[in-house]
Amino acid sequence: MPYGKIESFDLSSRKWTIYVNRVKQFIALNEIKNSLHVATLITVVGEPTYDLMCDLCAPDKPEDKTFDVLVEIVKKHLEPRRSEIAERHIFRQRRQKPGEDLSLYLQTLKHLASTCNFAEKLEENLRDQFVSGLVNDEMRSRIFAETDLNYKRAVELALALEAAERHAEASGSGGTAPGAGPHGAAVAGGAGAAPVQVHKLDAADSGGPRGARQRHCWRCGRQHPAERCKFRQYTCDLCMAKGHLKNMCKNVSERPSQFTKKKKNQFFLEAETENDDSDFYNIQVDGVADKPYVVQIFIQSVPINFEVDTGSKISAINEHMFKMYFQSCEVFECNLTLRSYTGNVIKPIGFIRVLARYVNCNGEERTARALPLYVIPGGGPPILGRAWLRHLQLNNISIRLNHLGQPNTVDETEQIILNFKQEFSDVFAPGLGTCTKKFSLRLKDDEPVFHKARNLPLALREPVEKEIQRLVSQGTIVRVENSDYGTPIVPVIKKCGSIRICGDYKVTINPKLKREPYPLPRVCYLGHIIDRDGLRPDPKKIRAIAESPRPTDVQQLKALVGLVN
Repeated sequence: MPYGKIESFDLSSRKWTIYVNRVKQFIALNEIKNSLHVATLITVVGEPTYDLMCDLCAPDKPEDKTFDVLVEIVKKHLEPRRSEIAERHIFRQRRQKPGEDLSLYLQTLKHLASTCNFAEKLEENLRDQFVSGLVNDEMRSRIFAETDLNYKRAVELALALEAAERHAEASGSGGTAPGAGPHGAAVAGGAGAAPVQVHKLDAADSGGPRGARQRHCWRCGRQHPAERCKFRQYTCDLCMAKGHLKNMCKNVSERPSQFTKKKKNQFFLEAETENDDSDFYNIQVDGVADKPYVVQIFIQSVPINFEVDTGSKISAINEHMFKMYFQSCEVFECNLTLRSYTGNVIKPIGFIRVLARYVNCNGEERTARALPLYVIPGGGPPILGRAWLRHLQLNNISIRLNHLGQPNTVDETEQIILNFKQEFSDVFAPGLGTCTKKFSLRLKDDEPVFHKARNLPLALREPVEKEIQRLVSQGTIVRVENSDYGTPIVPVIKKCGSIRICGDYKVTINPKLKREPYPLPRVCYLGHIIDRDGLRPDPKKIRAIAESPRPTDVQQLKALVGLVN
């Protein structure tokens, strides 16, 4: 019986290197011979990861690779090489959050520093960022006063100050000590000495429920500082002013009929914690002049219109849509509890792990596997949250305004389109199509025509250069060193903001083309003839009128008029 147990790899964690290190320890502990290393890895990673291995190794099989090669193939996919400058920028932006323990803050900094390539400067950078990012100004000032401070000493001093602050808070919770100042601080040196404040615990500085004098937020009514309230950007349903909830509105005593016209139908869901990282998102349904921002994501090849909501950490669909399209997916239990600002608790059914694919207007595709998609009972339209935006790398997306009258279903038109795409998958495959038919252009003479490039506006130079590089990488155009022919380009800005590059051939090739003549056939239609001379009456049809004798009396005139009519 083997020693220890290795659980399946979680693709959403993307911590492949750490997982492989554990597998290596498992192999060493159980003294598994080299010929079985690949079999052991494939056995323990689980089905989703094995499917990924098969895709990455195709047309070969994962079993045909060596252990090191297979590990490296998956690593390049899950842990692509990161930009050192970008990783260091993220590291510099990390600050201690209000109420966050120093140990957790330090652990997060170490994790971020692992991808920054600080090398021998690691402890120096950790020390600087650890101290500068402290949320407590007094603690940071106390550490700044130290000379010859290294990383180890800075951490020890900060932890000691944190422990002393907690001790002072606990000992002073029953009341103010004799000789205490206005904030519960001890006064040293007797009546004649100046008061010295130690570990000030004012509600505004404590950053959370630990504060000794917590005050109510005027935005939502809860106990936390108003400047940290999650409803800072929320629009009141009563007075339509931004920054507070309806139940805290000063106009609550006014007649609601004054504001009924402007009322929005909004539902805010948030997690039951007060942390800044808690899940919070806004489901906006039908409202006056309130059209949601919609982006199409393919979920397991099914096109779904998601409302973009950067205020939400999670992405979610309603129960009806789950039963219609994803009932075959396994539902995982979750401990996430949501509640509206009215206090109604909303418990998700669970979440499913899906393959998500996004295609922009240029045909560029981004795919993410095993993303968690939460299922909400009842619910409203699909919500696209921050986690999915990050995994799909949607930093810049083209959003079209859309009004979802019935957001719970994909309409029949989209279903027809989906059926066509599935039936003719090679025609609708992403990327550039291929035309195998060759054609030639005949010129009047062999004299080359060359026009130099026109000057581009400064704002268009970089987008045009990127579009040219994209066309070259796709094989649409080929780079040449020199040519006898040269046509200037005309950049056209699309509605989505991207660039379409066109050639101005009217000044080069078009005037020199030999046009193939195509004689227009003679067509008879309703007593008329259509030919190269245009539209005219058929002579056969008007022959009787043209050759009729000239009338000499009234009776003959009436006969002629009857013939013409």
